[in-house]
Amino acid sequence: MLLITYVDDLIVIARDYGKISKKLMDDLKSDNIFRDEGDFETFLGVSVKCLEDNSIDLMQSQLIRFLINLLDLEEVNTKPTPAVEVFSEDIDGEDRIYKRNYRQAIGILEYLKITT
Repeated sequence: MLLITYVDDLIVIARDYGKISKKLMDDLKSDNIFRDEGDFETFLGVSVKCLEDNSIDLMQSQLIRFLINLLDLEEVNTKPTPAVEVFSEDIDGEDRIYKRNYRQAIGILEYLKITT
């Protein structure tokens, strides 16, 4: 049996659900801190897939797609690096207004860096 907890999220994993200690489950439920939601597909932005050989595949593609959408990068054309063009300041141009949540994006990148 494996217990995974993060702040107020808890996962109980076992090869056979019937082998999970009834006392453990009853204790968790009695304090109203636990609600059995059955099988799950995601946990904290990580996609969870049970494979036929009883192994578990963990992927963070959902969180990466969220980050791409957050930064409006769905239709971005990629360029090779280093950049060939040198950009200069547009003195006569309008002020750029950023509507992206960069603080959230940096937090997601930090999380991906640590957990990948």
